Amino acid sequence: MKWRGGFPQKFFRGGDFGLGVCHEEPSPEASSPSMLAFNENKSVCVVCDGYISDEANIRARLSASGHEFKTNSPSETIAHAYEEHGIGFIDVFKGGFSFAIWDESEFLLVLGRDRFGVKPLCFCVSQDKLLFASSASALRACEPEFARLDVRSLDAHIAFGYIPGERTMFENITRLSPGHLMICRRGAVRVSKYWEPCPVANFGSNSESDWLEDTTSALGDSLSRLKSDSVPLTCIIESPFGVASNKAAALTIALAGGQIDIFEPDPANVSFFESSAAPVEPDFSRITTLMKAMDEPPSDFSFLLLDSVISNSARSGSRIASAAGLAETLGAGELHRLILSLSGIADMRLSWTRYIAIAILRRAPRFLPGLNSVPISGSRVATALSGCESSSDIPDAILCVAPKYLRLALYTPQVASALSGSFSSHSGILSNHSNSGSPSTASISDYLLRWPLASSTLPRLDAVSAVNKTSVEFPFLDPSIVELAMSFPERADTQNSSSFDNIANYYAVGTQNRKKRPAGKSRRVHPAVTEFIDTHLTEERVRARGFFKWEQVRVALRASDMAPAISLALLEAWCDCHSRSQIG
Repeated sequence: MKWRGGFPQKFFRGGDFGLGVCHEEPSPEASSPSMLAFNENKSVCVVCDGYISDEANIRARLSASGHEFKTNSPSETIAHAYEEHGIGFIDVFKGGFSFAIWDESEFLLVLGRDRFGVKPLCFCVSQDKLLFASSASALRACEPEFARLDVRSLDAHIAFGYIPGERTMFENITRLSPGHLMICRRGAVRVSKYWEPCPVANFGSNSESDWLEDTTSALGDSLSRLKSDSVPLTCIIESPFGVASNKAAALTIALAGGQIDIFEPDPANVSFFESSAAPVEPDFSRITTLMKAMDEPPSDFSFLLLDSVISNSARSGSRIASAAGLAETLGAGELHRLILSLSGIADMRLSWTRYIAIAILRRAPRFLPGLNSVPISGSRVATALSGCESSSDIPDAILCVAPKYLRLALYTPQVASALSGSFSSHSGILSNHSNSGSPSTASISDYLLRWPLASSTLPRLDAVSAVNKTSVEFPFLDPSIVELAMSFPERADTQNSSSFDNIANYYAVGTQNRKKRPAGKSRRVHPAVTEFIDTHLTEERVRARGFFKWEQVRVALRASDMAPAISLALLEAWCDCHSRSQIG
């Protein structure tokens, strides 16, 4: 785990059980998030990766109950909280963390992960052993059999650009889902959910003005806790597909009173690397280092842009925050309104739906050639979205899933046969429906939080910040804020308003009030991008790997839209970094 910034290794062994941690040696006054910690009689041992919100008050209450603290590690906070309240302590803990608790007296192991998946936690069962770690790479170092790639995960990565749910890129290695606990007692294993995002009970019947006042107050209070007169604040905004990032940026600036630096990585625009909007020149020599810290391949160069801004901000002493959760919860109203409008006309004439979807989103599935280009012709759209055979396929198109027929054409017979029809799709994801029979704002918020956020954005931020030996804070990933934002009155959607628009109007801000960054002068592709693709997408490499047909890869290389070629080249480079990776 040294590539994540860890140095000293510490272990605890108790009978047939062991806990280990690799972390930086803390200074006396600094907290050590990854330290091993015990309760007073050492019957409880805890290791924690991450942070606990409002930890000072939690410690004060535990101290008042007679608990003695010897360190300022969150691990020790969890140890004493578990001793005082049992597993129920997790109900009042907020923040970004993963942890393992060993209760020697009960011969009990508890693994837990925060509500949104800020920190990773992987596990696997090998014969009679349960292994767990904060990285799949650590587990692969224990058992060579874990190096086999999961073909279903490969298909999910091509379809979505990330791997949703519990699956990882490797067979037999599973992620513990956000908001879940794994409880192991004397050979019996049980996984249980302790939290899921849901609207505030009965709030949907309240007025829109009440929702606006409560939500904006909660958002502002959360962000204000990070602001300081002496320490600059940099905020990273990565919006999900179909949600306008400029609205999230405008709202964040308004919430911060303008005293904030905004960074919006846009990997779809490869000219960004040579524009004055880039904070610093991306260091392409760090690709291998960064990919070694990633449990799954990136689908674009956003990780390199994040590395630039995070390393630059860390060196300058800035506090780094992410607006993760803001666009996902508030933007759900926009996607809901879009799906409602599309569903309303889908039965009338499907081709109209295709035109409207692409006209509104302007950003389509990654493997549909040309659709990331503007302007988009109607005939091109109709051809590209020909995979939508019915109105039920529309959510896949809206949420940017590469159609099955394109993926099947891309795979070699070996991969297609291994899939055996288990192709990834969004069918059933938006299963919660409103009375109108369409997905609700709450169900779309739940999708955006559980899938793109927990499976893509947060792991990427965690890996990049770990390599840079710093941390990113998440002011908007607060369960009370998310649940309040999800309570946006449904009737407001049907009146052609959206949560983003209403809050922006409440603050009297809009995209026109933002400080516009100068546009890049050059539209040509950065030479390093071209060199990277030429190096990793050669006929010899593609045929040797055996994932994709060279003829289809060559089509991607010749396309004007470089997104597919970049995604495939990054997959090849990631497999090189995890050199034992092969299809099982």
